[in-house]
Amino acid sequence: MLDVYSDMTQLAAACGCQFEMVEMCEVQRRRQAVSEDQIQEKLKEFRETFAVAPACSEYELRCAAQTACALDEVVQAHRLGALAYYYEGSRGNEYENIVTPVIAGNTLLTGKHVPATSE
Repeated sequence: MLDVYSDMTQLAAACGCQFEMVEMCEVQRRRQAVSEDQIQEKLKEFRETFAVAPACSEYELRCAAQTACALDEVVQAHRLGALAYYYEGSRGNEYENIVTPVIAGNTLLTGKHVPATSE
C-alpha cells in the first residue's frame, strides 16, 4: 500500500511497475452507475463464495455488492494487476459508502488473481 508521501517514480523504477492513480470520484461515479442486475449477480457471487452470516443486513450486503461491481470496472478500465487504496476523508460523505464495505470486493478480486488491499 502506498502512503501519501510515496515517491511513485522511485517505486516504479525500483519495482519495475507502473502506478495508476485513480480518484475516489471515479469509483463513486462507477458505483452510482451499477445496475440492479449487476448488484444481484454480485450478491449471488457473494453467497457462492462466502459463508454469509444471517445477521448481515441486506442493506450492507447491497452496499458491498455495489462497491465490488465498481471495483471490477475500475480494474478492467485501467487494466490493473493489483489494487491498493488509502482514503482518509471526513465523516458523513458519499465516499464512506465505498470504503466501509470494500473488503468483500477486494477479497473477490484477490481470488481472481488481482491482489487488493484495504487500509
